[in-house]
Amino acid sequence: MTGRDRRLLAGLGRDGRLAWHQLAQVAGTSAATARRRTERLLGSGEAALRCDVAGPLFERPVTVSLWA
Repeated sequence: MTGRDRRLLAGLGRDGRLAWHQLAQVAGTSAATARRRTERLLGSGEAALRCDVAGPLFERPVTVSLWA
C-alpha cells in the first residue's frame, strides 16, 4: 500500500461520500487515478467498507441493513 493509497483511505474515512475529484485533491492525484486505486483496494480486499451506528444515541433499538 502506497502513501497515496493511505491518503485515499484517510479521505474516505473522514467522508465516505466524497466525489472522485474531491478524493483526488485529498490524495494529490487525478480523479481517474483516485477511482482506479480505490476500486483496486476494495476489489483486492486490502480495504473494506464499513458503517458504524451509534446505538446509544437512539431511544429505541437500532437495526441496520445494507444491501448492495
